[in-house]
Amino acid sequence: MSRQFCKDDIEFHSDGYRAGNAAINIKVYSDPRRVPLPLDLGSYRNVGETEWHKSETDYRFTWDWIDEHLTEEQLNEWWWLAANNNLEMVLDYAKELFLGEKFHTEGRSGGWLVMDRAGSDVVASWGALMVSKWGRLAKYARAAADDVNRTMLDLIYFNVFVGWLEEQEQHEQEVLRSGTKDD
Repeated sequence: MSRQFCKDDIEFHSDGYRAGNAAINIKVYSDPRRVPLPLDLGSYRNVGETEWHKSETDYRFTWDWIDEHLTEEQLNEWWWLAANNNLEMVLDYAKELFLGEKFHTEGRSGGWLVMDRAGSDVVASWGALMVSKWGRLAKYARAAADDVNRTMLDLIYFNVFVGWLEEQEQHEQEVLRSGTKDD
C-alpha cells in the first residue's frame, strides 16, 4: 500500500523573482532507447471469443529500422509531438480535478506544471480533499512524463512504420504478380 500524499509533498516553482505556485515536476529524464522493443500494444479479445490475445509491434520495428528511416530532426519532432500530446492529457485532467483553475508550464523546457494563483498561502488553506486531488494529479502527471518516450515510439510505429510496411508488402505482391525479382 502506498503512502498517502500530504501537503508537505507539494512542490512550488517560480520563474523569476515572484513567489512560487504549487507545481509538479514533469521533466522527462529517460532516454527513448531504453524503451524495450517490440512495444506491448495491450491485449484484445475477438468478438465471440473468451480468450485474450497479446498484441505487440511488428518484429521489424527496431531501433536499427528507426535509425535507417528517420533523421535525428524527425525523431525530435516525434518526441515533441509525444510530449505535447501527453501534456495536453495532463492539462485536461488538471482542469477536470480543479474546475475553474488555470495551469501553465514553466522552466527552460516547460518542465514544471504550475497552478496559477496557488501560492503557499493558498495551499496552506487546502483541506484533505484538495491535497488528495493534487496528489492524484501529481501521480498522473509523473506517469505521463515517464511515458513520453513510449508515446513517441507508438506515434512512429503507427504513423511511419505501418505505412512503410504496407508499401513493402504491396511491392512484394507486385513482384510476385510480375514474376520478376527486384534487386
